[in-house]
Amino acid sequence: MPTPDSPYIFSFISETSDSGKIALDYSNEPMTIWKKVLVMDSVFNFYPSLEIILPDDFGFISDVMVAMEGMTFTAKIGDKTNNEFIEHKYAVQKNELIHVKNTTHLSGDVLLNLTSYHNLQDVRNSMAWNDTISNIVKELCGQKGLKLENSKIKDDYVEATDGKDVWYQINETAESCIKKLAKRAFSQTYEKSPYLTFINANGELYFSSIDKMFKNPPINKDNPYTFSGQEDQSYSPWAIKNVYTIQGGLEINYPNYNKKTFTRDKSGVVNTGTSGDGEVSKINDHITKGSGSTFFRQDLITDTIPTDFDDFGIYEDKDRQFYKAFVNSLFIDSTLYLRLEITVNFNYQAVSGKVITLKVPSNIKEKSGGAKEYDGEWLILNSRHFYDKDLTPFTRLVIAKSRFIIDSTNPFKNRLLS
Repeated sequence: MPTPDSPYIFSFISETSDSGKIALDYSNEPMTIWKKVLVMDSVFNFYPSLEIILPDDFGFISDVMVAMEGMTFTAKIGDKTNNEFIEHKYAVQKNELIHVKNTTHLSGDVLLNLTSYHNLQDVRNSMAWNDTISNIVKELCGQKGLKLENSKIKDDYVEATDGKDVWYQINETAESCIKKLAKRAFSQTYEKSPYLTFINANGELYFSSIDKMFKNPPINKDNPYTFSGQEDQSYSPWAIKNVYTIQGGLEINYPNYNKKTFTRDKSGVVNTGTSGDGEVSKINDHITKGSGSTFFRQDLITDTIPTDFDDFGIYEDKDRQFYKAFVNSLFIDSTLYLRLEITVNFNYQAVSGKVITLKVPSNIKEKSGGAKEYDGEWLILNSRHFYDKDLTPFTRLVIAKSRFIIDSTNPFKNRLLS
């Protein structure tokens, strides 16, 4: 259990009137009531979420703290000493009693599932625009839409897109509309890179190509996360406690090795494209550019044998860039194909969309004969921040990168796609 002088706090305060306010604020004392607090976000889920479990052995919380669906709370977890918090506004989705005990009164554990407050604002609507996609996204997420603060809609994270066109939102939510627009978003700067869109646990909106996201400066440039090769390193605030590798594998990547796509003119005739009967997109064309190699074997990717086909129907010449964008969107998983799951000390900045730096100590490199591929910058795809009554908070991240510096001793070095 955290000591009384623990710098870590969790506060959970409702947005209702004073007469009906629920305030569970542990800013000045150790957290003892919570069984678990879990803050989650992901580049693949538009909204962040929060899960809280409170022990209720005597049924007191169930009787007194009625957290009804739609009730809004501001939740804050972090270090009060340095004023470093993950903070966001949430709305209750579900309030359940779990682990129910067979006693004379209704008791057990109270489970609260909460979603972002902005999800509560996301009602179905119908709109039309003649504008760039990035401007439309800003409008959908601004004060007329999801009500994000202007400070959370930054140009660094909302990438400007090319081309104006007429776009429609037809009886659908902003989330649904924005996700569809992400598949049509195109930038000449990163013309082969797919777009991702989401709101992270700090309430920041991202609508950006993967290549652009990798260009953002790492949050820990001066203090890279380090694999714990020695016992004394495991106590470092920047040590990686646990690590697992996660790979998409052949099932996900094989269709993208040499994908052939077709479009048709307004009469239904197939456009010839560069190959005479459609257009070919190779997996390495969509991998983030830079130094290093991919982990794809050259001999598995040929010019003559397509590994998958897609027919996208009718596209006019003026819609050419939107067709390219849709093709890019098919390569998201392959672009982020090699992933690690790491456990580190709690870090309020380590949320989805951010870039972090990893470093393999020289002693590990010497013993393993390599491991250079794990050095460098990685993109956070998923962040989970845990706090329970027994432990100091910790952070678990799923991270990805597209290119690696392959060790010179690797026997496949010259057979990998660059």
